[in-house]
Amino acid sequence: MASKSKSTKKSTAHYYGCVYGGCMKQGWVQIFETKEDPEEFFLQFKDSYGSKVHGAYAKTTDEEEYFEKIQEKLADNHNHGKLYEVNIDTAKKTLKEVTGAKKVSLLGGEDNEDEDKGAKSEAEEPVKEDKKVKVKAATKKEEEVKATPAKSSSKKAAKVESEDESEDEQPSEAESEEEVKETKKAASKKPVKQEVKQDVKAKAKSSK
Repeated sequence: MASKSKSTKKSTAHYYGCVYGGCMKQGWVQIFETKEDPEEFFLQFKDSYGSKVHGAYAKTTDEEEYFEKIQEKLADNHNHGKLYEVNIDTAKKTLKEVTGAKKVSLLGGEDNEDEDKGAKSEAEEPVKEDKKVKVKAATKKEEEVKATPAKSSSKKAAKVESEDESEDEQPSEAESEEEVKETKKAASKKPVKQEVKQDVKAKAKSSK
């Protein structure tokens, strides 16, 4: 019995991407779609935006058209035609979310990372400003903290001086003990003298 050959349908790769950099204004992208090799398709953008233009793309193998969905997702940032005033990170994130691709591949060679960092800087600027404000606040607080111990130390020094003065004014324990002893001796001597006088008087009377 002859075996039936199974017909397999070859899936066609479809690429959705964006280009940025070069002479294009920073923070802008142009989106594209193609079934051609993305590296070759990308070369045409160098004629428009110069040799330093870069790009990113997501690859799909299903039949669904994603280009309109990408446009809808970026509609709030639409400027003209296929140009969108949007950060490259947002554009790449949109490509992944809409197409379901696991990664976004880059176009434009080694300088791509530097250009990507430049595009990110726009979103990071407010964060940097916040950091500067926090650093200034922290520096001011440190200065206040440094000034506070100086004041407290001067207060401590004044307190020590006043304590020293009060110690000088007050008699020492040794001196007070000596005075107590002297007082006791004086008190104990007086009755003896009186007894001696009384004895002398009594003897004088008896002799008479």
